[in-house]
Amino acid sequence: GSQTTTGVVIAAQTWDLNPTDLDFVVAVYRQPLHGPDTWSVTCAGCPSLMGMNSNGVAVGTTNIKTYGSRIGIPYLSLLHRAIRCTTRAEALSSIITAPRAGAHTYWSADAAGVDDIECTATTHVFRHGDQPLIRTNHCQSEAHIAIEGEPATPSSQTRLQRARSWVTKKQDVASLKTLFADRSDGVHSINRRPEDAQGTATNACMVAIPAQKMLHVCRGPSDRGLWVELTFT
Repeated sequence: GSQTTTGVVIAAQTWDLNPTDLDFVVAVYRQPLHGPDTWSVTCAGCPSLMGMNSNGVAVGTTNIKTYGSRIGIPYLSLLHRAIRCTTRAEALSSIITAPRAGAHTYWSADAAGVDDIECTATTHVFRHGDQPLIRTNHCQSEAHIAIEGEPATPSSQTRLQRARSWVTKKQDVASLKTLFADRSDGVHSINRRPEDAQGTATNACMVAIPAQKMLHVCRGPSDRGLWVELTFT
């Protein structure tokens, strides 16, 4: 909250995946018999990928690759469990204690703050968000860098530096939407387009404000998708 213009916690991410998945990106509102209502942004037919629940707990994820995968729970199922939690601490604890199948990073935010964990199948590194937390698609923990499945790509490195330079000033919803639309770095930009022919494109964007229990989301890149507000009734 100290890093936003309004003093409230904001957590946001783009979700990059196969360009052909774009037609199947949906926002799903669930009202279970037990537990909080949830909004999930995901692909049709899949568990949660990123979203928020009616407790004001938001979750999201970033892909990384390390050696040491195993038979275990995949990342979408971990997120589908975490989005049911009461606090961000509980959400991340549910992932830390689970028998994970492989590497991924996860973040969770509530009105009090935001934290993230960088996970392999068997280890994790926790970061508390007293300063802006920035993630792209490579490890930041030295221990995990040593077992990465491949070197950090130019795209991941460039996007990380662009985001870090952007958040040196206080942010709001509009400024994060602008960041997600940025094309300053060409095919290595945060805004990833199918015509870049990189095998990956921005499938969705999300800006979460836990204190307001509100999500701003769009399908596709920030400058092409229709931004809508998702709230709880």
